Amino acid sequence: MIGIMGEFDALPGISQAALPVAQPIDGKPSGHACGHNLFGAGSLGAALAVKDWLQQTGQGAPCGFTAHQAEEGGSGKVYLVRPALLRRRRSAALAPGR
Repeated sequence: MIGIMGEFDALPGISQAALPVAQPIDGKPSGHACGHNLFGAGSLGAALAVKDWLQQTGQGAPCGFTAHQAEEGGSGKVYLVRPALLRRRRSAALAPGR
């Protein structure tokens, strides 16, 4: 299986409203947005594109997407590795962006 990982965060001080534009929170300064939201969406798009390509070309490998949270100081990937959730994958792609 080919695994593609996406990261996301729900940080304090950032509106979590499901809107396509910034939504400030009254009485709070601008929150820290580190880009994990973009990485998560881009990784999902990549997983869907790889899955389509594998199907169109008749390749035998399945493709999976794993999203994990708490990347801003919460060590989200540690909790995936501990119970062996990633061991089913033969390959895993992660582009941390730093």
